[in-house]
Amino acid sequence: ALSNYIDRLLRILELQLQIDIKTSSWNDYLFKNVIITGRSGSGKKTVVGECCQRLWNKHLVYYKFVDCLSFKGRKLDNVVISILQIIDEVVFRQPSILILDHFDDLFPNETTITDANIILATQKLSL
Repeated sequence: ALSNYIDRLLRILELQLQIDIKTSSWNDYLFKNVIITGRSGSGKKTVVGECCQRLWNKHLVYYKFVDCLSFKGRKLDNVVISILQIIDEVVFRQPSILILDHFDDLFPNETTITDANIILATQKLSL
């Protein structure tokens, strides 16, 4: 069952990155997001990690995991600087994927993070 999830997500990521699967060549980059949600402990990070490792092995897609819990207690200016440095890194190493783990913890005042809130927050982080 886990293998099916990994294969489906891998196809979605390849589509978003516009990988020509037959030639392993890159077309114009799409600046699109893929949002994966689920309960704590449901295996999101495991599935994403496996997909990213396969994309690296097959297409040399760089990926970076960022644990947003590391931003807790830091000044907003420092968080913004850190995020901008991370974005610069993944832009420089394109094609690349940025994974924001515990993203919902960036918004501690929200009791529940809806898909709309996640999309809005993602758009705010898009530069």
